[in-house]
Amino acid sequence: MFQVQGFTLRDRFALRDHSRFCAIGERSDLRKRELQWHDDHTEGCQYLGYRLQCRDTGTTSFNKAVFSRFQIDFRRELMKRFGIKETDRGIRCGLGLLTVMYDGYEVFVESDEVNGQHVDIMVKSSQVGVKNPRTRMQIITFLQEHFLRKLQRFYASSSGCPGISLVVGVIRTSSVQHLVQIRERRAPQHSIALEEWKNKFRLSIDHKFQVDMKAEVDDESLLSFQYRWPDGELELVKDTLGSEDLIDILSYVRDYHM
Repeated sequence: MFQVQGFTLRDRFALRDHSRFCAIGERSDLRKRELQWHDDHTEGCQYLGYRLQCRDTGTTSFNKAVFSRFQIDFRRELMKRFGIKETDRGIRCGLGLLTVMYDGYEVFVESDEVNGQHVDIMVKSSQVGVKNPRTRMQIITFLQEHFLRKLQRFYASSSGCPGISLVVGVIRTSSVQHLVQIRERRAPQHSIALEEWKNKFRLSIDHKFQVDMKAEVDDESLLSFQYRWPDGELELVKDTLGSEDLIDILSYVRDYHM
């Protein structure tokens, strides 16, 4: 297969896939793009979202060409790992957007092509056609291992944006479910930095012990903290954290309160 600048002709055609999403070259439509889940089925579905962004959004941003390189590299890897064929159309690429449909998962990986400051990963997990119901942790692990960490490594590599400090964020689950569009999703009420998320979690645990120094609390009680978003909506923080983050929280409890 003939290659140009590391891209095969097949890759280039893949990036020009004209679907219901904005394709490469259609920059005028970016601000109007409206994402939709493949179907309206919500019963038994679970939603989750993460964000990779520049730590200093005031002075740094991602090179917009990086996401296109990521799409090509990641598309090849996904096809090999999940056994998705080109004819299956389980992976679609467009300008600033990669979509994957696999085994009941529907994933959007969307780059902020306007400001170039973050990339969002959002998943809808459906139980339709899935033999065994998925746990929340299985969904978190799927998104973190197969998408978030790959994105982190690529953007930190020489092919990405070396030297830029990266931060992981958590996207509000209701914003993922209702697919709040990226032009609105940039607002702070739709996401929070993961470290800040975890710090608020630790503070809630500190408060539990301050209220009752002799309190005997189990892990379930400690992990029941709900974050209040600016509009008052509550979200259970542990439902967005991977096993390593939860172990980190419980280790904090053992080190400082036991």
